[in-house]
Amino acid sequence: MVAAKLDAGTAEVVEARLDAILETRNTLLRELQHSVATLTKAHNDAARVFAARLRDMGVPPAEVAYPLMPSATGLGPAGLVAKPSTGVGPGAGGLPTVASAGAGGGGR
Repeated sequence: MVAAKLDAGTAEVVEARLDAILETRNTLLRELQHSVATLTKAHNDAARVFAARLRDMGVPPAEVAYPLMPSATGLGPAGLVAKPSTGVGPGAGGLPTVASAGAGGGGR
């Protein structure tokens, strides 16, 4: 604020406004991260159920390899969603598949 040559009162107003903007942005980011985690869990749950039903109908496991999305969520009920971890993403290796995750879980 010194570089902008603002008096103390104006600097406080500007700083308060910036703090409010940053807090709003951070709240929005947290909400979006939760939405991503929820949708990722829904996708992975649907892929697991679909693959299980195809296997039940006799489709070979090799043909039932649907990619699971990287996620910090587990195999618990859909209403219990964790925050997405920052260690997964495009550079974190290949995507696991339903066939490779097996019945015991994975997809993380």
